[in-house]
Amino acid sequence: MKGVKKGVARTGSDKVNNTVGTTSTTAATPTTNSASPSSPAVNLAVPAGFGPLLMHVWVAADPGNSGLVIDDVESTVPGSVYYAEQPAIGDYWAITGFVPSSVVYAQDSTPAGRQLLAQFNGVEVFNRQAGKGWVFVGSFQPGTCSPQVPAPVYTAWDMCRVGS
Repeated sequence: MKGVKKGVARTGSDKVNNTVGTTSTTAATPTTNSASPSSPAVNLAVPAGFGPLLMHVWVAADPGNSGLVIDDVESTVPGSVYYAEQPAIGDYWAITGFVPSSVVYAQDSTPAGRQLLAQFNGVEVFNRQAGKGWVFVGSFQPGTCSPQVPAPVYTAWDMCRVGS
């Protein structure tokens, strides 16, 4: 994407860097903040260990309720990690996709395996509010824009512009 500095998170074998933030073990909707939709955002470089951190949050949320475990995830999709801050309100946002492990691919002939593999088809949204850990917010289909992500964050990432 033109003008966007992207960081690529490292593979699932990396250790989680606790300086990035804490994790939450449940999916959640960020608390409503009246400033959120209009507060300017800043694109941030993706810190080392950030991909594995998001991976752990996503696995803990198990959005498809299919028993997702950390060994099911190989890594983040290369080039898919975006990270931004809305400094005025202390909100951080991230999106990424995940690559299934060979173990997941090996199970695709069963209904449970197909259900597990289907979890890897989306772009995953994460949020961290001031004083809280990262939470999984939801998924959206690649090529679309999630209403869960504030417009200023998409602007910082040079994505989802109306009329472009």
